[in-house]
Amino acid sequence: MPTIVLLRHTKPDVAKGICYGRSDVPLASSFADEAQVAKEKLSAFLEGKPTRYYSSPLQRCSRLTEFLCGSGEIHFDERFQEMNFGRWEMQPWGDIDEFVMNAWMRDFVRTSPPEGETFEAVAQRSYSALQDTIQTVPESAQNLVIVAHSGVIRAILATILELPLHRAFSLEIDYGSLSAIRYTPQYSSVLFINR
Repeated sequence: MPTIVLLRHTKPDVAKGICYGRSDVPLASSFADEAQVAKEKLSAFLEGKPTRYYSSPLQRCSRLTEFLCGSGEIHFDERFQEMNFGRWEMQPWGDIDEFVMNAWMRDFVRTSPPEGETFEAVAQRSYSALQDTIQTVPESAQNLVIVAHSGVIRAILATILELPLHRAFSLEIDYGSLSAIRYTPQYSSVLFINR
């Protein structure tokens, strides 16, 4: 079975304090430099072994995936998209109704923002996508790279580590960072996080 690398996209061009998740925001002007650093880290880990690339279709992931694999084939899966914050998307966090925000923060795992989704739903769809992805990987592929978002990566890691989902955000996942999983049908282990 392949080693799975979860790679977070590089820094987006979004003002500080803005709620964004499913929104297809552009990348920061530092993309080329950040993408090169991510590519060097990834290349050192993959060691030239056959690799298959999967990605969220949002541009902050798809552009990095295209940079990493050049003319190679990319498999896009909407289930690797970031959490949908519904009516909060692209709103300043400070403008969101305090009562509604506090209710959500008390149980963001099972409570959704208005017209958005719960973190539990994110975990279910992203882990389901991971399992389906593993089933499609040919035996020749020794590595599987998934370029995704911090919420999705945290959800997958928490599921594999059997962490309660409300603890997922205790995992640091920086822009352009790698986390790796050794997967087998019987048992999966996390090799490293946020490298």
